[in-house]
Amino acid sequence: MKKLCLLPLLTMFTAVSSFAQADKINEEKSTALSSAIAEIRAIKKADEKEKMLNKVLTEFNLDIDKKADAAKIERVFPSIGMAFYREKNYPKTEFYIDKVESKLTRAAFYSSFCRNKQEIKNDLPFHAKISKKSLELVEMAKLDKEDPKYYKSRAEYLSQLDANYIMYGTVYAGVLETMGKNSEALALMEDIVNKNNFSDLETNMSYVELLVKNGKNKEAKTAAERFVRAGQANEQLKNILKAQYSGPENFDTYYEKLEKEADTKRNESFAKKIIDVPAPEFALKNLKGEVVNLAALKGKTVIIDYWATWCGPCIKSFPGMQMAVEKYRDDPSVVFLFINTFEYEKNRAQAVKDWALANPKYTFNILMDTPTAGDLGKFDVANKYKITGIPTKFIIDGRGNIRFKMTGFNGTPEAVVKELDIMIALAKAGAGK
Repeated sequence: MKKLCLLPLLTMFTAVSSFAQADKINEEKSTALSSAIAEIRAIKKADEKEKMLNKVLTEFNLDIDKKADAAKIERVFPSIGMAFYREKNYPKTEFYIDKVESKLTRAAFYSSFCRNKQEIKNDLPFHAKISKKSLELVEMAKLDKEDPKYYKSRAEYLSQLDANYIMYGTVYAGVLETMGKNSEALALMEDIVNKNNFSDLETNMSYVELLVKNGKNKEAKTAAERFVRAGQANEQLKNILKAQYSGPENFDTYYEKLEKEADTKRNESFAKKIIDVPAPEFALKNLKGEVVNLAALKGKTVIIDYWATWCGPCIKSFPGMQMAVEKYRDDPSVVFLFINTFEYEKNRAQAVKDWALANPKYTFNILMDTPTAGDLGKFDVANKYKITGIPTKFIIDGRGNIRFKMTGFNGTPEAVVKELDIMIALAKAGAGK
């Protein structure tokens, strides 16, 4: 009979049992900590959030001044920071937002706090400080390595940072303007609009208004004309241009000519952007519980809009999308689908239903993308369509092929409708070939 060396076996068994027990304890601790974090985030009042945080820190022997410990509870910092901001406790707002590891996340929060011109008047020096800090954080982030989970290349990462700088720079210029520092605000906006190649309505409007405020009326007229020709105009810009116009012909006639130039350029631009790629199929439930199957919509032109309730540009685009929905309501060959994705609320379906009930002016057919099993943070249909940011819109022709893909939003409701008109017409024409 073979002899067995029992001591090593017993030692190994004891070790395995110890590791298993340790894993179980760690898992239980992790679950308990996650529950505690969720509880903190659910609390409304800032001081109560902070009290609960201190209790959790003691219970789990954590020190938020230590990087490794702070990382374990980082998800609570934005929630506490925002709660203190709502209560106008600005030092504590900054304290907790500064505990967030990601420079870009911190920059996004700081800039978001400075968008409301009435709110920033509560403490202009503080808002000027954090708005400027948002730009500094973006510049610092350019030295960091990109996360391959979110960016395909270094160039894509840097391009996103440039877009963030433009957005946050526009906000900071608004803060400077509110402080009466118009010349500083204009210098910043001149840099911003050049970086953005004059392609964003919000930055264009800020630039023209600052030119007028700085007494540069001739430059304001020239810039406004350029923006109208580029299809980046609204009623406010039209009024500014009208105030600066002193030409021989009637203003409305003059303005119509500028708009016709914009329409011609827009048509030429979209004709160059048309693609012809099979659209991935999907079947998703809408808020009524009905299953919507893309395959069943063959023969129709389908407009898909990927969005989330937290996405500012998504919501900004909705007045224009609603105008388009109403315009094509009686055209059975055109279908609009609004796919909610990248939504991370605990009770996501209810959160989206609550949003829809709170916004009855939007008569959208809202579909719920399904979370990808075993891959936290991803969603099935968004993944199929390779969505990396929202809003993203697809125009699908009657053959089931993608003809256009559009990301982001920086225009006007009227521009949204005009662009959709062009793409729908081109998609319909292409489907017959």
